[in-house]
Amino acid sequence: MGLNIPAVVNGTVVMPDSGCLEGITRESTLDLCEELGTSAVARPVHAEELQTAEEVFMTTTAGSIMPVRSVDGKPVCEHGGAGAISIQLHNLYWEKRWAGWYGTPVKYKLAGKKP
Repeated sequence: MGLNIPAVVNGTVVMPDSGCLEGITRESTLDLCEELGTSAVARPVHAEELQTAEEVFMTTTAGSIMPVRSVDGKPVCEHGGAGAISIQLHNLYWEKRWAGWYGTPVKYKLAGKKP
């Protein structure tokens, strides 16, 4: 599996606890929830919950935290856009990444050039 699909249920971010991609973005999302004061729990997330969740988003190393607008063709939020928690997590993730959070600088050498 290359991504996780957390949801917001009763104001709490529910994140898969097994059978998921146990990567840095998943853990970062839990850290960001704590930083924002948003309740989060790792537990089984059933597909049926996604249809009635207040918000749904995806986490993946390549794409970070991405709000989901619809599940099975139905809008997740009443207004048809992304939910407030998903947006906060997405924005804080990128704010911190651009500032170097969990970044490792890489020094590239050009072929044929001496350092």
